[in-house]
Amino acid sequence: MLRAGRGSAFFEAFEYKGLVFFDLPDANLPAVRELTDDIKKELQRAKANADYMCHRGQWQRPSQDLNDYDPKKGQVGINHRELKGRSALDKRTFDGIETLYGQCKTGDLIIVPGRGSADARVLIGEILEPYNGTTKATVTDAQTEVEHSYPAVRVQWLCDSVLRKDFSLKAHTFFSAPRVWYVVPSTIREEFYDHAYGEFSYANKSTINLKIEHSDGVEDETWDADGLAAAQMQNLVMYLGGAFEALEQGKFEEYSGLSVYDALRSPFVREFPMSWQTSVRSPGAVTYRAANGAKCLFLALMLQIMGSPELAAFEPSELDVHVDKWDVVPEKCPSEPIEEHIRTYMRMISGPTYRENCEIQRQFHDAIGGEPTSDIDVEIEPRDETPNLHVQLGTEE
Repeated sequence: MLRAGRGSAFFEAFEYKGLVFFDLPDANLPAVRELTDDIKKELQRAKANADYMCHRGQWQRPSQDLNDYDPKKGQVGINHRELKGRSALDKRTFDGIETLYGQCKTGDLIIVPGRGSADARVLIGEILEPYNGTTKATVTDAQTEVEHSYPAVRVQWLCDSVLRKDFSLKAHTFFSAPRVWYVVPSTIREEFYDHAYGEFSYANKSTINLKIEHSDGVEDETWDADGLAAAQMQNLVMYLGGAFEALEQGKFEEYSGLSVYDALRSPFVREFPMSWQTSVRSPGAVTYRAANGAKCLFLALMLQIMGSPELAAFEPSELDVHVDKWDVVPEKCPSEPIEEHIRTYMRMISGPTYRENCEIQRQFHDAIGGEPTSDIDVEIEPRDETPNLHVQLGTEE
């Protein structure tokens, strides 16, 4: 989490330029993982210049000679206590600078809270590329109309309309804290992923949304039929969740012979429940959450395969699945176990049970919608008269 300068002065620059940066005007910052003492002197000088720009007319212009700066204390010979608002960069800020400019990777999430009330906006985005030592953000000083350049990191904003009031009280403590840079703790990280992605898998948290497209709510005369399809779909999702747990435990042979309704009473479902919530608005969503980071991805892929009309004529054992592209952090959620789980499921599930599952998915899709909202593309390639499924999760345009 990074503040957009004093009083969020750089908030609009962050948003419209697609860049984030510390308030270090005209600093010469190379791309390094660790800051040397010489680099810290350079940054202390930039910090002194930033303080002077904020309090112009009140203070003497800071020295531009690096020899006048101490890497830990800033400009030597300055009584910082007498100059309110002026201070040297401390260790925590240096740690944040090292993290943003030297350690952040492509795909890392960054949050920028707006200043002020509960109605202030919060930007959430992904790092597009690590800092390369040359990327700069040019910002014009409002008082002098002089342009200054800031070492910057490119981002893609995923969410720019969420408000501070949409977050929990725990998140608000970070929005209102005085520090410039924070690493968001894992205890509240999930809600930022919720706003950024809607669907995500991270560590032991996972979420999937199924779109409701056709229902207009309880006043719709077709709602009774839609509600029946939704109830059956709920059972199917719980059944697939149990299948995932059985696969994880190496006990799918025991599970595979069960019908959907018998499986719902099995310990694989009862001992590993999924939470869910439904919106009946059109459009709306059924949201499922799991405590396993891979579980919802398994569900999304299975529902996509089961809902494919091109595969209706094939037995499950005839299908071969390959995950070609995986836009998930590999160490958090590797693709190989999920790919192997789907293959095992297709190989061992009975034909009647599989066709029952596919029919439930198709009825739900026809009545309400029911497709995963994540960008999943299942391509079918004939191979020796057997479909070869190529799955791409999060395909690029």
